[in-house]
Amino acid sequence: MRKLFALIACVLVFSSCDFITNKYNQYFKEEPPQPIDTIIIDEDVDVMALTLEALRKKRIPSGYQIVGDVQSDVLTYLGFMVDDVKQYIFKNANGEKIVFSDNDTNFALKIKSKKSPRKNGGFEANPRYVNKEFRVVWRKLILTRDPQNEIEFYNHEIEQIIFLQEQTQFLIKEFE
Repeated sequence: MRKLFALIACVLVFSSCDFITNKYNQYFKEEPPQPIDTIIIDEDVDVMALTLEALRKKRIPSGYQIVGDVQSDVLTYLGFMVDDVKQYIFKNANGEKIVFSDNDTNFALKIKSKKSPRKNGGFEANPRYVNKEFRVVWRKLILTRDPQNEIEFYNHEIEQIIFLQEQTQFLIKEFE
């Protein structure tokens, strides 16, 4: 048993000495550090195109099929309401309202209502995001089978938000 511990101790000492020697050589003898697996791209990368490509592959709910391609626009969030289905209401730059029935993002566009728990299914628009501009990416889904329940009956066609990015406005002052 003692021989095993001695062997393990020797391995640790020699391996740590090698590590320390390598670090010493890198920092004090000015040897270049070991290369890292990195690709340097000299040309511009269209980040939005890459994002849209990834969003096209986002999981689709069971029983639904995507219609057309994903769409993207900068929209202003107006609010949330429940009629027969949930409705996330936005408007575009032309002032036209665009209504979505599902939000598949981490943005809490609706919160539990503190005022009237019976109105809008107990939810209200999150005041943090009302009248804020977002880059919105959405898709249209259609149910490919007969509705199995009331929820599917009302949601046989879904305009689903799959990406939100809050648009920030930077104020730049010219200093004289």
